[in-house]
Amino acid sequence: MGHIRLGDLPRTRRWEQVVELITHDGDAASVATAALDAAESGFRKAAEDEGLGRATWLLTQIGCCRYSGRSSPSDVCTSWSPVAVGVYRWFQGSKTVICPETSLPAEIELDAARAAIGAVFGQRDLRVVRCWRRNERHYCTDDCVVQIT
Repeated sequence: MGHIRLGDLPRTRRWEQVVELITHDGDAASVATAALDAAESGFRKAAEDEGLGRATWLLTQIGCCRYSGRSSPSDVCTSWSPVAVGVYRWFQGSKTVICPETSLPAEIELDAARAAIGAVFGQRDLRVVRCWRRNERHYCTDDCVVQIT
């Protein structure tokens, strides 16, 4: 049943060894060790994934809510929801800034969803997704975001 949710196992020598152990009644410790070895590169990729790190942190906060004096996980989520929604609304749409490179006005759009998620984690994370001057220069340092409050 796991293949339905997770997909097929990669066809590598390491994963074939795991399947071989399972097929031939290998002991649990051997199967576990072989599976960890086979999944090693995936674990390395996961460690570098910023989104997974943030999601894991959020799950730990929800799981610890009883120890923080909150009565339920939904209390934790609902306390963060207004922050995320407010930040998203604030940063959505076009903003006018002065381009630091040209000293001319420029219309930009920010990644409002990224800003909202960053706010939940107490971070200011502003990224430009559209800038009409960027098309002229083909390069932009996004230094104009400091002008957005």
